[in-house]
Amino acid sequence: MKKHSEYHFNNYYFKPDVITNVLIYSIVFIVIFITDRTATYSSNFSNIVSNTLLTRGFLHPAFFSVFDLLIITFSFRIIIKFGTSITYANNRIVLFFILTLLMIFLTIVNPNNHSSSPIYGLALFSDLSNYTHIIFLYTLLFVRRRVFINILRWFFKPITIMIAIQVIILYLSHIGGFTKEILLFGGYKSILTAEDILLIFVFFQILFLHIYNKSNNMIYLILSILLIGIQILSFRRAGFFFTLIINVLYYLFLYRSTNYKIKLFILSSSIVILIIMSFNYNDILNVLPHSVKVYVFRFFAAFVEIETANNIGRDIIANQHFDESSFVFQNALTKLKFWGNGYGREEFSFLYKNSTGIHNAYIAVWNRFGLFAVIYYLYIMLLVFIEFLQTILFKRFRDHNLCIVKIIICIYLSLFLLTGWILIMQNFVGIKMIIFRSLLLVALIKIDIFYILSLEKFSRQNQINNSLN
Repeated sequence: MKKHSEYHFNNYYFKPDVITNVLIYSIVFIVIFITDRTATYSSNFSNIVSNTLLTRGFLHPAFFSVFDLLIITFSFRIIIKFGTSITYANNRIVLFFILTLLMIFLTIVNPNNHSSSPIYGLALFSDLSNYTHIIFLYTLLFVRRRVFINILRWFFKPITIMIAIQVIILYLSHIGGFTKEILLFGGYKSILTAEDILLIFVFFQILFLHIYNKSNNMIYLILSILLIGIQILSFRRAGFFFTLIINVLYYLFLYRSTNYKIKLFILSSSIVILIIMSFNYNDILNVLPHSVKVYVFRFFAAFVEIETANNIGRDIIANQHFDESSFVFQNALTKLKFWGNGYGREEFSFLYKNSTGIHNAYIAVWNRFGLFAVIYYLYIMLLVFIEFLQTILFKRFRDHNLCIVKIIICIYLSLFLLTGWILIMQNFVGIKMIIFRSLLLVALIKIDIFYILSLEKFSRQNQINNSLN
């Protein structure tokens, strides 16, 4: 492919054709609306349009799903249209890709794997998501940075549209009184969505808030507030605390605005919270106090064990996730070997009390894939931390939007990786989350400080040339 300057914007501005538009809107639709192929429960939309049509394979539950085919087709179209080369990547990008390949290779050749693959019973054909991830990651890492930035910009529009639609559907379903068909949530009106989507919503909630801070566009403020409301109504603690912590950090370190905007945000948030509260109570005198207790005790019990809470059931407020996590960690050090139990073997040789699973993504990954997979995720955590330090030490980071976005991504990924200690594995390594996390990771390591400085220099030079002309 003929080489051009990295900063020749016109030649490499991403202008998708009709087919590529259909591909990306389809991918975004599945990511936002449809739960993962092995999720333990489905979102409300998945109950209407079965997720088996889109995220389960044609030949095998984990092989050749619509989602896999869309991601692979999209990746090849980008490769063919723009080309990829190792010259478009720095050493850090190459190392990241090699280590990812090594981790996936060891996962596939794990001697403890047990396969139910329809293709000769080979474990390497058990799950196409490995190959989907490799192709997608290669495309993002080795395409020109300018193309990658414009791909991100192009992704943003359909994602925003789909999130807005999802928000409307979730609030309407909540007002309509739909409930989850799960014992834990029985009898309590809750927004119907899967936890992996809630974790994705956390990122876009803070991103929308930042866009409002920069543009004064009220649409993004409204979306940001409504996404906070979804976390409250979801009755899921992970997304709620994620949202709380990331907003506090954003206001402390990155929010640069007037007192009027802060007051407006607080006022708007208060109004939405009051509206949400009114949705939950048919009789404000009788139901309101009990409902408040249900929510307060449930979230408070995430950190403090509560023995009794009047007539609120122990199954609602109890939380043993930290105990489960510590227990399996201590046992994993002595019972789990390097290779773990292998793919296709879900059983654990050690469980906490009556638990059927564990709330520790790292130990669950070790159990299924091997210790090398845990080391890989720790490497990612180190990579994020290094990027964070390099960005905040950049003197002009507060004045450049790309630097602030990088810091937001670093904060989000750091929280996500740290809470893996008590997250279930599916919210950590599900194919949707892997694809989403790959976009964020590549943005961190591909859009480095030197590139941002080069863009500034190029922009200033253009302004000088235009003024002279």
